[in-house]
Amino acid sequence: MPASQRPAQRWPLAGGELIPDWLTIIGIVIVSGISSWLGILAVAAIMTLLFRGKEDISQFIMLPLVSVFGFIPTFIYAAWIGLQIKGLR
Repeated sequence: MPASQRPAQRWPLAGGELIPDWLTIIGIVIVSGISSWLGILAVAAIMTLLFRGKEDISQFIMLPLVSVFGFIPTFIYAAWIGLQIKGLR
């Protein structure tokens, strides 16, 4: 057996794809952008209602909460990879 085939046999995704096709990438970008934007709007609205008149405190609390929504594309891609692995079984 040639040496070039050995790593592919040990790699668990030998029959699967690690990089999605273009339409899937575009869909992930669109869904991630919309969900991140809606999350930012929701956090901003909640902070405005809770800390009315205290903008400096609300911004200080809002920034870490909003940054959590930046992980949405990572979670979507991880879900896609999970489906790829599950499909290999």
